[in-house]
This record gives sequence, C-alpha cells and structure tokens, in this order.
Amino acid sequence: MVPWLGVTGLGLLFGELLKRDTHRVARVAGWTGLGFLALFVIVRIIGGFGNLNEVAPGWTGFLNVVKYPPSVAFLTITLGINLLLMGMWGWAELHLESRYHPLLVFGRTALFFYLVHLWFYCLLGLFFKAGSDLVTMYACWLLGLVILYPFCYGFNRFKGNKSLTSLWRFF
Repeated sequence: MVPWLGVTGLGLLFGELLKRDTHRVARVAGWTGLGFLALFVIVRIIGGFGNLNEVAPGWTGFLNVVKYPPSVAFLTITLGINLLLMGMWGWAELHLESRYHPLLVFGRTALFFYLVHLWFYCLLGLFFKAGSDLVTMYACWLLGLVILYPFCYGFNRFKGNKSLTSLWRFF
C-alpha cells in the first residue's frame, strides 16, 4: 500500500489542477506523458536501477514490467501512457463540439457504461457457448456499442439535470 501513496497523491494533485484549468493541464499532461515514456525507454535500456527484474531480450521482455511492488519502469510506462491519453483527450475535447459524439457520450458516462456493458456482453456471450472467431467478436463488440449508445446518452442527460453534489454524478 505504501508504494502507491505517491502515485495517489499525484492523482489527487492532478485532479485539483484539472478543476482550475482543464485545457492547460491536459496540454501539460500530454507533454509530461511523453517525458515519462522517454524516461521508461532510458530506464529499460540502461537496465539495473528502476528495474526489479533483469530485462529479458526482445520486445516482450522490454515491455514486461513489475507491478508489485511498483518498479520505476512500471510507473513511468503506465503514468506515461495515461498522461499521454489524457493530453490527447484534452485536445480531442476541444475539437469535438457535438454533444452526440460517441467519445463524449461514452466518456461522460464511463462508470455507467462499464457496469452496463459487463452485463450486456455477458448475456451476448450466452449465444456463443462454443466461442467465436475474431470477426464475429468484433461485430458483437460494435453491436454492443451501438445498442449501449442510446442508454449512455440518456443517462448522461439524466445526470446532467442533477446537482453537482448528487451521487448520480459518479456514474
């Protein structure tokens, strides 16, 4: 638990900064994410410090990091990817003006989508007890997104009408 306190503290600080100036923080997050990814490459190439295990040869060995306890390599790659994606999302949000855009609808109802999609795909999987091929799996995935979109859009409108302190805002 203790090794994660620093990461948790950074997350809380990041959240506070996001409340103040979302777009500036998103831009800085993107550049910071690229910096973390560059640091990851340096840590892995140098070996030793930051790596709890010896770096195995090949790409899979290079990307294989230790999560528990969190190594420097693990933290730099995961925080780097997350911050880079947050920076990209901040950029995309400026360019996504329609409230109907699927990225905004699913992004604003992430927990709701997560909970509902688990049940939906579980029920859909009952039709494929013997498994399926990759094309069928992707078709089912897209079908699920199309079916769940109106539910997420409706829930986003529902929670938008609630007060900022409402528990519905968490979903």
